[in-house]
Amino acid sequence: MKHLLPTIVAADDERIVFYRDFYRIVKSFKTWVPIIAVVSIGASFIIFGDQIFGVFERNSSAESAVTAKGKGSVADQPVFTPFKSPWQLPELRFMNRKNREISLQAFRGSYVLLNVWATWCAPCREEMPALDRLQEKMGGPDFHVLPLSIDEAHPEIIRKFYEDLGIESLYVYHDPTGSAYSKLILPAIPATILLDRDGRGMGYVVGPVEWDDREIVDEIRNFMSAG
Repeated sequence: MKHLLPTIVAADDERIVFYRDFYRIVKSFKTWVPIIAVVSIGASFIIFGDQIFGVFERNSSAESAVTAKGKGSVADQPVFTPFKSPWQLPELRFMNRKNREISLQAFRGSYVLLNVWATWCAPCREEMPALDRLQEKMGGPDFHVLPLSIDEAHPEIIRKFYEDLGIESLYVYHDPTGSAYSKLILPAIPATILLDRDGRGMGYVVGPVEWDDREIVDEIRNFMSAG
């Protein structure tokens, strides 16, 4: 696919809800962690196994089609997987570029592309310049790209990462304790959630994307128009 770089894609929003709920159970019953983990992993394969293997098959077919067409794209396969109903994200707190704690609620009133990433993540590094170009192209009062780093390192490391890649339009947002990341329980990174003006998830994608691609920009604008 032209705009979705090779990656493993999550099956649907039910998996995110499953991982989030499982995490909360584990925190409540630490003594039973080994037993709960084994039972839950087995249950996840029983419940979601068919969906997961189906995703591998669909993703492989899409990539094969792109390889055959060169720079072509699969127009009828959107990048975002829409949530079945708007997902009200939990309260997320993290650090801004001035190393001050802020909340995701501070962005209410704007559409937000929340991208969870890390400097040690190769696919994250691959898509970061495109995120920067997307912010340069669409950023403003109505839309904001929020790249949330889960690195435990000092934010200066993130700034150096930006500098090395020539990132100029993105701000530094940092979750050094992992508190925000743990509430989301994402299956992998990079993971991106498109939020409406009320902070509700409209759609998500797991894996690196060419964010400034015309089809992707149009898809984001369509979500915004529908919201």
